[in-house]
Amino acid sequence: MHKVPDGRRFQSHVAALLVGAVVVFAACSASATTSPAPAATAATSTSAPPQTSSAPVTPNTSPQAASQTAACAYQNAVQGDTLTVGIVSDPPFIIRTVDGQWTSLAPVLDRKFATFLCKKIEFIPIGFSTAIAGLQAGKYMMIGADMHKTPERAKVAAFSTPFNTSGTTYWVDRSGPITTLAQLNNPSVSIAVITGSDNQTATEKYLPKAHEVLLPNASITDVMLQLQTQKVTAFSNSSFLVPALAQRYPQWRAIPDNTTGLIAQGQGWIFNLNETALLAAANAFMAMEIQNGDLGALTKQYVTLENALAPAR
Repeated sequence: MHKVPDGRRFQSHVAALLVGAVVVFAACSASATTSPAPAATAATSTSAPPQTSSAPVTPNTSPQAASQTAACAYQNAVQGDTLTVGIVSDPPFIIRTVDGQWTSLAPVLDRKFATFLCKKIEFIPIGFSTAIAGLQAGKYMMIGADMHKTPERAKVAAFSTPFNTSGTTYWVDRSGPITTLAQLNNPSVSIAVITGSDNQTATEKYLPKAHEVLLPNASITDVMLQLQTQKVTAFSNSSFLVPALAQRYPQWRAIPDNTTGLIAQGQGWIFNLNETALLAAANAFMAMEIQNGDLGALTKQYVTLENALAPAR
């Protein structure tokens, strides 16, 4: 073996140590570069990382989300997937188009209520005079029309929170002698009244001596026509139309001349007395419609004189 002098041997050892250190350092650097960091491993986890912000997490409180949550909460109020609704043509609240479609305030609310319940809707045409009898016979789950809560009806059926409130007004020819309720309360006076309506209730209470001309399943146009053709002395109507009718027909006089009328009553949906869950759902829905302003906007849109004078079909 060739011997290396002592000084050169020492230098060789030092050089070897330096080379080894470089190799180790390089290996460590390569390892740090190619090995996944703990943070990268956590990022690939399927679990969401914990919240590190101190700001509170705000739930989705949009009207759409709130409406959907409320709807699903009441879906068990109706068995099956369809809400059956008895409905009758009664402008301006309910209008049936020439192609048989239902529109205006009540049908729009009916459809929204079905959506609130997460159900489909089926409209079943009815008449005012037989509406509650059909409800009691189970022909439909609710009456979705604008029927007033009269004392007689309240004895046999449950009413929801009303979507409209009005009383009874009488209209007479302005050129005639009648100007007061007392003058209307006379056997010689004939008054056109829709059968079974709140107007009939008010007439029998305040004008018991007058002669009622009962018109079953009639519309506002039908009772107005009785006065226009001079078949009656007066006709009865809901008081909410006083300003509009007074402007359109200045030849007529309203008694009393205000929008409150006689026996102001709410108009709401009607249910069988044992349908407590469905009634609770209806009241919850109506409270929401009042609070969010939709009921007021829909009333302004649909309850107009033009709609009131639409033909009943």
